[in-house]
Formats: sequence, C-alpha cells, structure tokens
Amino acid sequence: MVRIKEKETAGEGREKEGGEGEGEVRLKGSKRVEADTGKRGAECGEPSQLREEVEEGQVSMVEKAQKDRKRKWWRNYMIMMLQDDDLPVNSTWDVRFERMLLSKPVMSSKHSDNLQKMMELHEMLDEKCTGLFEDYAEVARKMGEMEREDGMKEVGKDLDTIGKGLPADLKGSTELFTQGLLDYIPGHLKEMSRLRKKEEERDTQVANLIGDMEGMRKEVEELKKGKEELQKQVSTLRAALTMKSRELEDEATVRGRVEKKVEGLCSEVSVQGLDLDTEISERKKLGQE
Repeated sequence: MVRIKEKETAGEGREKEGGEGEGEVRLKGSKRVEADTGKRGAECGEPSQLREEVEEGQVSMVEKAQKDRKRKWWRNYMIMMLQDDDLPVNSTWDVRFERMLLSKPVMSSKHSDNLQKMMELHEMLDEKCTGLFEDYAEVARKMGEMEREDGMKEVGKDLDTIGKGLPADLKGSTELFTQGLLDYIPGHLKEMSRLRKKEEERDTQVANLIGDMEGMRKEVEELKKGKEELQKQVSTLRAALTMKSRELEDEATVRGRVEKKVEGLCSEVSVQGLDLDTEISERKKLGQE
C-alpha cells in the first residue's frame, strides 16, 4: 500500500504539471485574444458584453477539460494499479480483502464492457468539449478581426449556429452518459451486495472461530488446573511413600536386630539344654552306683 501511494503521488504530480502547463498555454491564448478583441472593440466603439460571455465560456470550458482529463487519468491509473499485483506475500487478510474489494468491481469480467463504455463516453465528451472550445476560439478570433457591421452580423450568425447546436449535442451526450451510468450502476450494486454478503459470511466465520478459540482456551485452562492438582496429589503421595519406605526400612532394621537376639537366645538355650542333659545323665549314673 505504501508503494501504491508513492506511485499515486508521483503520477498525480506529473498530471498536475501537464494540466497546469496546458491550462496556462490556453489561458495565455485566451488573454491574447481578449487583449486584441478589447483593443479593436475600443477602436470600433462596439459593446463588450458578448465578448465577455464568450471569454467566460472559454475559461469554463478550459477548466472543465482539465477536470475531465484529471478524472480520466485517475481512473486509468486506478485500473493500472489494480492490474499490478504488487502486494507482498505476507500481507494481512484485511489488506488483501481491501484490494479484492477495489479490484472486483473494476476488473471483473461482468463489468468490463460497462467500464469500457463509460471510458468511451468520457473520451467522446472530452472531444466535444474540445471542439466547442475551438469553436469559441474561432468566434473570438473573428470578433477581434471584425471592423464593420457586416462582420458583427457574421459573428452573430456563428454564435446563433453554435448556440442552436450546443443544446442538442449536450442533450445527446447527457443521455448517452446517463444510459451508461444506468447500465453500470445495477451491476456495480449487485457486485457490491455480493461482496458485502461474503464479508458478512466471513465475519460470521471469524466470530465462530473466535468463539471456538475462547472455548478451547477455557478448556486448556481447566486442563492446566487439573494437571496442577494432579501434580500436587502426586507430590503428596510421593512424600507419603517416602515416609512409609523409611518406616519400613526402620522396621526391617529392628526386625534384623530382634532376629539376631533370638538366634543368640536360641544358641544359649541349646547350650543350656546340652548341659542339662549331661548333668541328668551323670546323676543317673551316680544313683545306680
């Protein structure tokens, strides 16, 4: 988008320079015609109201032609920029959607014919405006060259002819332009409604995805909490098992000691039993004697 804006600024600057240069040339020409006409009108002592009207018409036609050229340049520039796919690969989805929203109505095959008609109508109106400007310039030249009443009559006839043909030309151009707009606007509105519906569907999908992500996030948080509780229980059980194992080890140590004592006592008892047996046998022998 930054590159597009830079191209727009540079192109607009060049168009402005060209339009201003052409406008200055035409305005200088009209000023020269005005000076010559004023000088000769003053010499002949003729009224200047008609000349002023013609000069105002010249200036307005020049301004209108400049505006039409700027609009046509801007339209062609937008079409050229929409044809150039200069978006970076990592562009965000909103930038891509904006480019699609701009390029669909302009570059769509459904409306290319209507757009071509509109461009042809603009060019035709531009040519007619240029022709009218040339006719007015010719009339101003004749007014500057007139020196007698016959010349004034000739100029009046030329003005009447142009004035009669102008409404018909403007009416035909207006009808063609209006018809072109009427042919282009319904399809454009239909395309815009289709794009708006797609945008609403996408917004709905995005909202659903956001809701699903929120639900998944809550589930993950709950799982994390459950995991923490399980880890606490495991750590508690591990501590209890450690204590139990120590108790068992102590019991085993005590049992070993008791077993050793029992073995010692058993050995002593066996020795004492042998001594008793020996003593009993000796006493029996003594009793027999």
